[in-house]
Amino acid sequence: MALANIGVALLLITRNSILKLVSGKSFDELLPLHRWHGLLGLGEICFHAAVQIKVAMEEMTPGSTSLPKDQEHISGFTAFIGLLIVFMSSMEVIRRNSFPLFYLSHITGVLLFIGAGFAHQYSVIVLISPPLFFYFIDRVTRSIRSWGVKTQTVAVTVANQQDITKVVFTKGDVPHKVHPGQFVFLSVNDGTFASKFGNFFDWHPFTISEVLSSKQSECVEQKQVDTAERTRSMDLERSVSIPVEQQANNEPLRASIYMKQQGRFTNKIHSQVMKSEKMLHVNVDGPYGSSNLALERHDVVAFFEAGIGITPSLTMLRDLAEKCTTDPLSVQTTHIYFVWVTTNMNSANVFLPQLMESLKIASSAVSPPHIEFDIYLTRCSAETSYIPPFENMKISFGRPVVQDIISAIDTKHSQSSIALQTCGPNLFMRQAANVANRKGWIVRRETFEF
Repeated sequence: MALANIGVALLLITRNSILKLVSGKSFDELLPLHRWHGLLGLGEICFHAAVQIKVAMEEMTPGSTSLPKDQEHISGFTAFIGLLIVFMSSMEVIRRNSFPLFYLSHITGVLLFIGAGFAHQYSVIVLISPPLFFYFIDRVTRSIRSWGVKTQTVAVTVANQQDITKVVFTKGDVPHKVHPGQFVFLSVNDGTFASKFGNFFDWHPFTISEVLSSKQSECVEQKQVDTAERTRSMDLERSVSIPVEQQANNEPLRASIYMKQQGRFTNKIHSQVMKSEKMLHVNVDGPYGSSNLALERHDVVAFFEAGIGITPSLTMLRDLAEKCTTDPLSVQTTHIYFVWVTTNMNSANVFLPQLMESLKIASSAVSPPHIEFDIYLTRCSAETSYIPPFENMKISFGRPVVQDIISAIDTKHSQSSIALQTCGPNLFMRQAANVANRKGWIVRRETFEF
């Protein structure tokens, strides 16, 4: 049973897993199962090791002070140590603060377990070899797509006095269309060999916030750099947004992501952009994530986002607005509520253009949905006066009472099907999801289980 659970755990970690085709679940949605099967396998092996030690102690000759040191016991103990390395390095404090250490410890521990396990019992070969083969195929596929297919860094931008870095990139040979809310793994270097080698194992997930397309003309225009931004960019063709799910299969993925200064990796990137004159280079693996969103099947859609958690909802709102315009018969949605908690208006201004564009698209529909935006500023004085940039937007100060907002929406649409999309700090998401679940809403939480 232990080997079976570990084999399943190994299969679940593949990003291009055959389980995705069978279950319809994305790689990140299967990660909790990967952890549970791994823990079950470790627990069962701990029990097996305890039984073997007990038997060995009972068989010890009188006067002996050490356990048997034959190949079977030594290889079994070594395999057990390999699993302990994997378990210890999987702790959240290591996983989130030092991903290279987490990744290398995982690889080391798994190789130690497999190598010693193969020498320990032939059953290890039988049960571990099939998932190991699928992982190898997945690893080769990912390496070809992330390193073999060149990613072109288009622009790296930092808003003035803001802690948000924007990266625009172009990636060829994307195996499928990009769907709203999907994410990519990103590795960043400054183009030198030392930087490429040092960041080889340093990959981090970021949500795609916008899908772009390039329009060519006889005179290629250079992107104008806003004086309020510090930009490292190449000569660009004018970029325009395109429908999220209408990217042609043979067209390179041209997209943008946003990084907020929250940890070692994002702080380092922000600092490099501000100080260095070199253009940073990115490698992209993905996109990954669920493609079965279908928010348009609900009468009411509510977005509850906090901070940089707005990025998944940008593409979801845009996709919903486009479907209202291009395919109104497939859309049931009549009301959209967008609640966003951020620090100040300067931070809000980074994403307001995309919200305005989605509102403009939705308003051009034959039967446009009613959209309301509520922005809560947590670090602004209530005495400050802000004029909302467009209609149906309300700006408030302080933190929202999530339960009251959800209850008000539920009372207003008591006979309607309501879906909630939430992303942000765990406490915020948990509060919104718990209240919505009690109301009978369909809830989708945007979490990265890495």
